[in-house]
Amino acid sequence: MSDELHDLVGPYAIDALDEIDATRFETHLETCESCQGELFSMSPVVMELGLLDSVAIARTTEPEATVHDIASRRRLPWLAAAAAAVAIVAGLWVSGIFETTRVEIIASAADAETLTLEGEGGTVQVVMSNTEEGVALDSADFEELPEPGLYVLWVFRHNGHAPEFVGNITDFDDVDQAWDIPVNNAETFAISIEQAPFPAEPSGDIAFVGRRDLG
Repeated sequence: MSDELHDLVGPYAIDALDEIDATRFETHLETCESCQGELFSMSPVVMELGLLDSVAIARTTEPEATVHDIASRRRLPWLAAAAAAVAIVAGLWVSGIFETTRVEIIASAADAETLTLEGEGGTVQVVMSNTEEGVALDSADFEELPEPGLYVLWVFRHNGHAPEFVGNITDFDDVDQAWDIPVNNAETFAISIEQAPFPAEPSGDIAFVGRRDLG
């Protein structure tokens, strides 16, 4: 298919095509994955136009409905499909299914800092970011614990307050967890071995510990 039709994605998304060109492009769109993907990538515009087209559809019930109204009604299924796909992705993000992406965001932040926690069994790499207000596990030398034992991450702040529970470490093999906490005054991170989830304070069995230099 000619490049001319590929170039119509943008005008089509903003409803700038006449009826003839819109029909030609929609026929092309049925089988062109490249154009479908590009239209989907325009998610903010797609979602906005989806709302506007709802009004346009209502206007087509009036006798004076214009060609533009009819074209808008015809375009709605493509826009609605793209908007629905965007909503599904957003829902997965909120639900936590894409948690690994949160780990990557923290690790790739401009102010990302890696702290090594040391223990008798090896080391644990903790990465944190002030701007992202999060902490994540990057790599770890964990030994699997017999039930009901589990590893728990704690933070000790510079102000000397009691240690704060960060989270349970649930995967010993492929460490890939992140938690949302402010880390600007986090001075020490420690991992303890506990016998129950959500302990109020760490036990005396500290497996790994590392301290930041806050200056």
